[in-house]
Amino acid sequence: MIDIISAAVVSIGCGVATSLHVGLNEDYNYNAIHPYCKIETEDNLIAGAYYNSVRDLSIFAGYEYDFNDDTSIEFGLTTGYFYDFTPTVRVNYKNWFLMPAMDNGEYGIVIGVDYEL
Repeated sequence: MIDIISAAVVSIGCGVATSLHVGLNEDYNYNAIHPYCKIETEDNLIAGAYYNSVRDLSIFAGYEYDFNDDTSIEFGLTTGYFYDFTPTVRVNYKNWFLMPAMDNGEYGIVIGVDYEL
């Protein structure tokens, strides 16, 4: 069992991500610039905040599994969308990311690049 209270913070980082929304409502003007801050623990727990695609603040918490130095997958819950908490999955390769998306019954993919400051 992971003791969240005593998990040591390994890193705190901030940056800006850019994104492209593929397969979603083309009439909606999704935000593509996402400033963020994120913390990670030695137990691979993650949490942070970012300005999301629907122009709202999102708070997230979850777990990041590292396949190797370049590739990881994140699982968690995120606020700031159409539900109080939205399950989230994000695949990372170097500074690129890919995640499933849904908006008003349409399914798509968000492709992005993460620029850590």
